[in-house]
Amino acid sequence: MTKLGTKHSPNYKWQNDLIASNKTELGPKNSDTLVFSIALNGYHWLYPEHLASHHNYANKHNYDHLLITQPFISKLGMECCWLKMTVLKAALLQGYKNVMFIDADAMINPHCPPISAVFKHDKYLYMAHGYTKRFNSGVMIARQSALLIHWLDKVINARFQPLPMIDSTGWGENGHIIYFSKQVDFIEQLDHRWNNTFDLKKIDFIRHFSDGPLRSSWYKRAAHYALRRMSSVYAKYARKRGQKNASQFDVLEFETTKILANYS
Repeated sequence: MTKLGTKHSPNYKWQNDLIASNKTELGPKNSDTLVFSIALNGYHWLYPEHLASHHNYANKHNYDHLLITQPFISKLGMECCWLKMTVLKAALLQGYKNVMFIDADAMINPHCPPISAVFKHDKYLYMAHGYTKRFNSGVMIARQSALLIHWLDKVINARFQPLPMIDSTGWGENGHIIYFSKQVDFIEQLDHRWNNTFDLKKIDFIRHFSDGPLRSSWYKRAAHYALRRMSSVYAKYARKRGQKNASQFDVLEFETTKILANYS
C-alpha cells in the first residue's frame, strides 16, 4: 500500500491547520498519479475482492495506490463519504497531477484502460451518470487545476446547504456534487463503462455495486443496512460524549487531518 506521500521518502508530519491553510510539505512521490479508496465502518470486510482490483489496476499502470481503512469507525457515520472530497483536494494540493477516487464497492476489470484515455483539454473532473441519470461520485477522475480546487472548496463548504429535491440523494456528498456540477465547463461526463451502476450485460471497465440494480445480493443489502445503522449510532454517541460543541464540519476536518497524518 502506498502512503499519501511516497513509498520511499521520510515520514513527513502534516500540520493541524493543513486543510485551512492549503499548505503541504511532502517529499517526492513514486508517481504523479494516485488511485485511492476509502473503506471505513466495516466496508473493507464486505469488499476485499473489489479493493484488491483497485490495487491491481494501480500496479498495472504504475500509479500510486492508497487504501484508507483508518479510523476503523468514523465519527461521521454515513457521512464519512465526504472524506473522499477532502482527501482528493489534499492529494491535488500535495502535487499529484492526476487522482482517481473509486468507491470500495466498485470492481475494476482487468481490461480497464489507463485514466489518461479519457483526458481532454481544459477538462479537470470526470464522472459518469449512474442509474438515476445524474452524476455518480463513486468514480471520480481529477486533474490538477486551481479551478478544480476552488470547486472542491465550494462543495465542501456548502455541505450543510439544503438541496433541491431534483439533486438530493438523501445523504452524503453525491447530491452536492450533482448540484454544483451544473453548467461547469471543466467537468466532463464519462462513458458509463467507467462507472456502470445498472447494466448487467454491459462490457464495462468498472462495475459499481452501489444502491442500485447491480446490488442484488440480499446479504450485501442487509450488511449495508446493518453497518450504516451501527456507524450512525456510533457517530451520535461519539459526538455527544467528546464533541458536544463541535459541528459536523469540525469532525470532517479532524478526521481528514488525522487521515493525512496517518498516511503521509
